Amino acid sequence: AESIPMWVADMDLPCAPEIVAALRRRTEHPTFGYTYQPMQIWEAVRNWLLQQHNWEVDVDAFVFAPGVVTAFAAALWAVTEPGDTVLLMTPLYRPLQKAVIGAGRLLREHRLEFVDGHYKINPISLERDLKG
Repeated sequence: AESIPMWVADMDLPCAPEIVAALRRRTEHPTFGYTYQPMQIWEAVRNWLLQQHNWEVDVDAFVFAPGVVTAFAAALWAVTEPGDTVLLMTPLYRPLQKAVIGAGRLLREHRLEFVDGHYKINPISLERDLKG
């Protein structure tokens, strides 16, 4: 019996010439990282922030960063000085905690409480941790 391939990644059909041409153009560039951010991305982010948080942000305020740790480190250096104390809520992605220490800042942790399967902020302990 003859079978018909039906898995998700099946490419038995030819790709559109426009897609092939775009891929060829893109592969001529020597870097394959996140190098292009069309305005539609920033507009989508702006719209999401407005709809989800009622926060109106001009698209000119957005700055591209190639990753979360890189963006965090840039913000850390922009708003703190070596020797400053930085409070992070934990548990947290370990590389972000290491970025604080690696930048010569002092790491202070605010442990989130795990209640009914969710992490929650305890305002009393947060205030205490903010005061040091």
